[in-house]
Amino acid sequence: MDRLMTMVDANLAKKQKSTKRCGSVCDPILITPTNYAATEQSIWRAVLVQALMDASSNSKKKENIQWKEEALIWLRGKSQDFLMVCHYAGFEPEFVRLMAKRALQRDCVWRLPPGTSEKAIRKRSEGINLRECTQIR
Repeated sequence: MDRLMTMVDANLAKKQKSTKRCGSVCDPILITPTNYAATEQSIWRAVLVQALMDASSNSKKKENIQWKEEALIWLRGKSQDFLMVCHYAGFEPEFVRLMAKRALQRDCVWRLPPGTSEKAIRKRSEGINLRECTQIR
């Protein structure tokens, strides 16, 4: 078995060296033992993103409203499915719940406007203003 894997790895290495890559979507995705875990993890993370998208939907369609309710229950609950997806995605379930809660409170706006992050607000409340500091010098 080890000999077979060595031969497969050697053939893949030769193929990668000989293949000119075009650097776009036409590149074939080559899954090797070294990047398999990252590829699998990305798929499970996509499941979490889809749940957030469903939970934040504003659609009026009956089907989408049902998906929204199911996604909210799934994200807030402690089902074995949720725990398994978090594990395979490489996240702690409580971390995912916290981030989902924050994202849903912001209507899933992923990037906050400048100066509105928790860190910026905390700095303002502590009286630290970077513009003032640079003007003093």
